[in-house]
Amino acid sequence: LVGTDTAAVIAEPVQGVAGAVDLGQTYLAALRARCSETCAQLILDEVHTLDPYQHLLLCRLLGWLALYQTRVTLLSATLPVRRLQDYAQAWRSGWLRSEPRLLDRTPIEALGGVYPAVVRIRDDGEPEVVAIDAHRTYRHLVTCHRVPATPDQRVRAAVELVNQLRTVHQQARIGVVINTVDRAVDVATMLRDFPQSGPLLVLHSRMTAAQRQEATDAIECAVGKQAPAGPVTVVATQTIEASLDLDFDYLVSDLAPMASLLQRIGRQWRHSTPRDGRWDHPTHLAYRDGDPVLHVLIPQTAEGTIPRSAVLPYSLAEITKTWAEPACLDRGTRGALRIPQDLQTAVDAAEVSFVDLGDDDLDESFLRALTDHLGQQAMKVDLARSIGTDATGSMLRRWREWETDDDQLAQLTGPTLWREEAVTRLRDADQVTFLLYDPTGTNPYAWAGDPATLLRKVPRAEVLAVLSHTVPVSGSLARKLADRADPGLRAVWDKKSPPLLRGLIPVALPAITDLVTLDPRLGLTRVSEGRP
Repeated sequence: LVGTDTAAVIAEPVQGVAGAVDLGQTYLAALRARCSETCAQLILDEVHTLDPYQHLLLCRLLGWLALYQTRVTLLSATLPVRRLQDYAQAWRSGWLRSEPRLLDRTPIEALGGVYPAVVRIRDDGEPEVVAIDAHRTYRHLVTCHRVPATPDQRVRAAVELVNQLRTVHQQARIGVVINTVDRAVDVATMLRDFPQSGPLLVLHSRMTAAQRQEATDAIECAVGKQAPAGPVTVVATQTIEASLDLDFDYLVSDLAPMASLLQRIGRQWRHSTPRDGRWDHPTHLAYRDGDPVLHVLIPQTAEGTIPRSAVLPYSLAEITKTWAEPACLDRGTRGALRIPQDLQTAVDAAEVSFVDLGDDDLDESFLRALTDHLGQQAMKVDLARSIGTDATGSMLRRWREWETDDDQLAQLTGPTLWREEAVTRLRDADQVTFLLYDPTGTNPYAWAGDPATLLRKVPRAEVLAVLSHTVPVSGSLARKLADRADPGLRAVWDKKSPPLLRGLIPVALPAITDLVTLDPRLGLTRVSEGRP
């Protein structure tokens, strides 16, 4: 949040949109006074990563911010046009103080088709599109490798492909992006046995906060803007897609939604410049030749289909569209993407929406995948609708005439919080964040203290230090780890621990050694994990 002291005032109601704090009369009065004096600016990056729940919350937030004349900048390289239209209309509704359904959508529906561009909503509420020059114009090659769909065979296929690349390109920086933590760990474990791979770095979500920061720093040093040439191999999950300035020579990736694949190729040849049909590379990367190539692993059964179990954590519908749409991979026949000309078309073609149900040529398997995906999306949207209050509803059209005893205002400040209102991202229902502690102090990534000491007033610095030893876990592993936690401690934890630590489950590392290992380089790995 950038701006004057207005930003500090606006920050509280911004949280209140999701129900985290009171959105009461005092805040509104302060905002009204401050906004008459100055204007704040909110900048949100990577908005394409928002799920449907977050998307609707952002639309609601945009209405409130526009109502109070707060400027907003949204950034993304892979935003579907439909989402762009939703955000623009939400902003207009607040700025013009009118419900979205009452506003003419004609100018909004005309948005899109120009990429790269800046879409701006003028002070009169009308949108305009300003084309901008692309930073680079070039051809990014795509090679699809059909591999068996079982997890162990997919791991072997990824390792074999990396070793083939390493054999030919011994000094290369090679990136490997795997969609799930368990397979990423298996790939890294196998590659560790091949010294020719050079230094091996790993990054995924099932690391403690301290480990993730160390791994991120190490990767940026190895393949960042100022990093020397390889050899180095980086194995990561989709955590590597956004906000990291990395530059790989070769990239191997699991099949993922088109927007994710495009984000991943943005980490390849990032600091090389195409000029007149050739490439200018940094001096220490002058060995690069030809055009950059993205290698995509396509999991298929013997019948040539992509099974649902092979696409997690994504849905089969979005993976199928990425694989089948001509503007995307075109079932493996798409050999290159023109950057930037093909990006927006590919992103829009891969987006799954209710419009897809109107296709008369849908086969039964894709129809099942499609309805399942749309049903899950609809559930998230319905949940988001129950949170907060729209800035442009019939009640708020009278915002200048609000009285301090307005009964409708009181509805915004009632004690109706429920857990989902206080979160901005829908997590897996079974995802748990654990505080790993080790009284023996043997493992540096586990907290060496006693959680019982946290059931009293604790300095903020100590609380923040404790948070560096937390790790998110989901699925059956999360349930098994939770069963090993001290039941007496769990019973009082959320009542007596500092607010920042509530919702965590403390578990002693020595009590779970038969289930997991907190490996310094691989993170929290199952004892059974390793080479398939």
